[in-house]
Amino acid sequence: MLHDINQRLNTQNIQFTKPATITRAANGEAQVRIELDNASFNIEATSALLVPYTPSLGDTVLVTGESIRHCYIIGVIDPSAKANNDCQKISAKNGAKALCKNIDGREIISVENEQGYLLFEYDANEKKSKIYAPQGDLSLNALHGNIDLVSGKNIRCSSLGNIMLESATAAQIRVAPKEDKQSAISLSDKGIVLSSDRIGVNAQEAKFQIKKGLYEGQSFKSVLDHSKLMVGKLETVASRILERAKNVYRTVDELQQTKANRVRTLVDGAYQLKSETSYIESKKSVKIDAEKIHLG
Repeated sequence: MLHDINQRLNTQNIQFTKPATITRAANGEAQVRIELDNASFNIEATSALLVPYTPSLGDTVLVTGESIRHCYIIGVIDPSAKANNDCQKISAKNGAKALCKNIDGREIISVENEQGYLLFEYDANEKKSKIYAPQGDLSLNALHGNIDLVSGKNIRCSSLGNIMLESATAAQIRVAPKEDKQSAISLSDKGIVLSSDRIGVNAQEAKFQIKKGLYEGQSFKSVLDHSKLMVGKLETVASRILERAKNVYRTVDELQQTKANRVRTLVDGAYQLKSETSYIESKKSVKIDAEKIHLG
C-alpha cells in the first residue's frame, strides 16, 4: 500500500475531485480533510466559488486539486449550520477548544488548538479515533516504560518521505499464526537472522557481495538460461557426481590431471585422440582389441 500511495501522491499529474470536510476555518483561510488511498490528509484549501463563501468548521465541500498540499473549493455540499445547532463547546483561555457536534446523525468529538487546527477527532458512530499534527512533529515518548500499539485488525504505516526504525539493541518482525509455524526477521548487532518455512525473492536484477558464505541443506536446484562462474580456485567434494549435457567443450591452458582408482570411457561413436606427443605407460599389460588395427 505504501508504494502505491507514494507513487500516486509524489507525481505531479495527480488529479482528484471529491468531497472533503472543513477542519479549520480562520481569517478567511481554510483547511480540509480528504480521504485518498485509504489515508486521511489535511490540506490547505482556497475557495474558487463565484459566490461569496465563508468556510465554517464541519462544512462538507467539493474540492479539486493536483497536489495533496493544496486544493480548491468548487462547491458546498452540506454546510455545517445544521451541525452547529447541536454543537457543544468547551474553550480554554488561549482559544483552544473541544467540540461535540452532530453532523447528519453522526456524533463527532474534536479538539482544536488556539489557531483552529484539528488535533483530535472521534467519530462515535464509526468508533474511530484520529490524531492530527497539523504543524510540526508528533512524538510519542515513554522514557521509563514501553509503548504498545495494539490493533484488533490491521496496522498500516504510510509516509510521503522516509520510514526509519532504529533500535539500540535489537529489532524483530515476526508472524506466528501457530506456535510451531512462524516467520521472523531478527536484527541485532551480531547480524540479521531470517527464518521461515518458505522464502521467495523476485527481482529484475540483484547483486550480492558476501566475503564468506556457507550453504547447508538437503537439496539445491538451479534453473538458468545462462550461467557464468569466475573463481580463483574451485574445489568440489562429493560422494557421486552425475553430469549430463548435449555438448561439452573444455579448454585447459596448462595441465588437466585425473587421479582415480579406475577410469572407464564409453563412446557409442568415434573416439579421437590428437596430440603432439602421446605416452601410454602400464605397470602390467596393455590390451588392444579391435577388428582392424592400423599403425603408421
